[in-house]
Amino acid sequence: TRGYLFTDDYSRAKFFYGVSKKSDFLKVLQEFTAQMKQRQHCVKTVMIGCVQSDFAAELSAGQTAAWCAAQGVKLQHSAPGSHKEAGVAEKSIDVVKVRARAMHKAAGFPSNFWLLSMCAACHVLLFVPNTVFEGQCSYFRLFGAVPNVSHLRTIGCLVFFYNWYSGKQNFITDRGLTGVLVGYC
Repeated sequence: TRGYLFTDDYSRAKFFYGVSKKSDFLKVLQEFTAQMKQRQHCVKTVMIGCVQSDFAAELSAGQTAAWCAAQGVKLQHSAPGSHKEAGVAEKSIDVVKVRARAMHKAAGFPSNFWLLSMCAACHVLLFVPNTVFEGQCSYFRLFGAVPNVSHLRTIGCLVFFYNWYSGKQNFITDRGLTGVLVGYC
């Protein structure tokens, strides 16, 4: 299982996208850019000026380089073996993996649910106060509003959802089915 983690420098908000192969980076970058532009009505400013990465071929050449040049996005690479140059990105990956691992183990998920755990960890981290921003969370810095966390539940908890296919056969038929919370949309 592979994925790409995008970290916003201003808010430290993290967004994870799972991929089946590394060459899907351009498609994921375009999807991320489109989603951020859709949120422009509620996000303070949408401006992707730079993509920081290592020297991976799928991140720095071919169609990706051409698309970034056309969009005015600068490709910036860290020196090989120098993790300090990509400090925010490296730390973000570690933070998300630790949170995802904790959620994954606590919920008792199988290994093929790892990508869902990574996405859930990114979502939950939006609401965690950050000492770098004097206690403000990423959500507040990104959207400029106090977050509503009433939707948050423990990953792996029992959930009930509406059974659209039950119809009104009789008054005894269950209208709700049980399931397990694996993440947030």
